Amino acid sequence: MSEKNYYEILGVSEEADKETIKKTYRKLAVKYHPDKNPNNKEAEDKFKEINSAYEILSDDDKRKRYDFERKNGGRIDSYGDDPESLFNLFNGGLFNHQQQRPTRSADIKLSISIDIYIAAFGIKRNLNLPIEEICEECNGSGMFGTKREVCDMCKGKGNIVFTNGHMRVQQTCTKCRGRGEIFDPCKKCFGAKVVKKDSSILIEIPKGVQNESFIKLDGIGNLSPVTKKRSDIYVLPQLEQHPFFKISGNDIHIAIPVPYISMIMGDEIDIPTIYGFAKLKVPKCSKNDSVLKLENMGMPIFRTKNSKGDMFIHLIADTPKGISSEIIEKMNEIKNMSCEYHMSSIYEEAKTNIRKELNNIKS
Repeated sequence: MSEKNYYEILGVSEEADKETIKKTYRKLAVKYHPDKNPNNKEAEDKFKEINSAYEILSDDDKRKRYDFERKNGGRIDSYGDDPESLFNLFNGGLFNHQQQRPTRSADIKLSISIDIYIAAFGIKRNLNLPIEEICEECNGSGMFGTKREVCDMCKGKGNIVFTNGHMRVQQTCTKCRGRGEIFDPCKKCFGAKVVKKDSSILIEIPKGVQNESFIKLDGIGNLSPVTKKRSDIYVLPQLEQHPFFKISGNDIHIAIPVPYISMIMGDEIDIPTIYGFAKLKVPKCSKNDSVLKLENMGMPIFRTKNSKGDMFIHLIADTPKGISSEIIEKMNEIKNMSCEYHMSSIYEEAKTNIRKELNNIKS
């Protein structure tokens, strides 16, 4: 186990998150970089030291093993109050002779905001994304120059052996990451072997996408310096709310104000839909908040050919702002006529029950 305290080398606390470690490392790397400190052996050694520290603390698994070693003095049988850390060490490949390297780079996941019309008709859109490409400075080796040194921690073996009585446990060296050698990191990629470049990616959003619909783009993501293969891109569309249309699954709902007289006499009105205007017949004596349906005027159903949801129209009775004396006279005539109303009988029954309750209280 290394006796160096990588947290002190970077000047961060043991609880520091990855972003803090990354920012601190970059500041130190710039400060002690050989280009800024020519012929300065102390700065050169410091630069190597902070790079070694960053290699360990920026990797979750290596940091966990490093913390375990520091806590338990390199003894596998002394895990204290955290037996889970012991399990994680075994589960993370403690017996592997060499570190297991990923076969490809990480997939890219992003969300994009789309409106109801893009969701209904689909669209092709170019997006500028930072995508990992192989570093041209070091040609994907992560090295600066050709100078290599045998790792002083594992003595070039690439692994370290822990002993506990008759038990021997082998772990990948955390300093050289299983390579068995140490070298100066590339000035451009800082040993990562890849750099991010802005790339224009054509994304086709099919019609009918919903918030939970993933769009997968195969093999156009980050380029792996090991396998030379690209990862995938996953796009998650996020549907914006519309001020008039409300989407529920594949159905669309809209509230439409209808003149009170049209609710009584019946009428044919224009209804806005995402496909244009449509005619809708309002039946005579329609109730307030009646719901009518236009079939196949909803959202397209994702990954089907021509299937669509329906559109539901909620009728809201719209009373006039001002009424002329002539209209008032005519309405009084209607008022005195014998008409049956939707809610009147229910209301009269409710009033009768309330009178009984009040009489019971008084008595």
